[in-house]
Amino acid sequence: MRSRPAVDTICPVGPRPPGGDLDLVTRAKEGDVDAYAVLLRRHEADARRLAAALCGTGSPDADEAAQEAFVKAWYGLGGFRDGAAFRPWLLRIVANEARNRRRARGRRAGYELRFATQWAVADPGPSPESAALATEARSDGERTWRLESALDREAAAALAEALTGGR
Repeated sequence: MRSRPAVDTICPVGPRPPGGDLDLVTRAKEGDVDAYAVLLRRHEADARRLAAALCGTGSPDADEAAQEAFVKAWYGLGGFRDGAAFRPWLLRIVANEARNRRRARGRRAGYELRFATQWAVADPGPSPESAALATEARSDGERTWRLESALDREAAAALAEALTGGR
């Protein structure tokens, strides 16, 4: 059984630059995009690391999950509780988005497998191109046979005329 990495290795706690998150959150809630940008720069590495840990390292969904979480956090700032810590709130949004993407990826894989097995045919038969070529070849063969039959009748008539002397 694989053990989960410690939270400190995913999202290490380190010193933050002066001008704490509370002031920036207040300004961001009032619509200050620059304050929100500073908040994201402070927590972006942690958020991306968490998304990668939950989606799988190297998964394109990890970066998408982090980006989507940043947008959702911006739109959700109105519901952010005054005085609460920003980092855990943001990381919770990132974690939820990453889990949702991982689940969706699993569902898509299941749908693709079911679709492939549902529509799989043991003997699919000829391709449309092969069927068209075969039909064309048959009609060419029939035309050739009719032409040969007509020539044979003419040849037979000419032979009969030659043998009977035209009588």
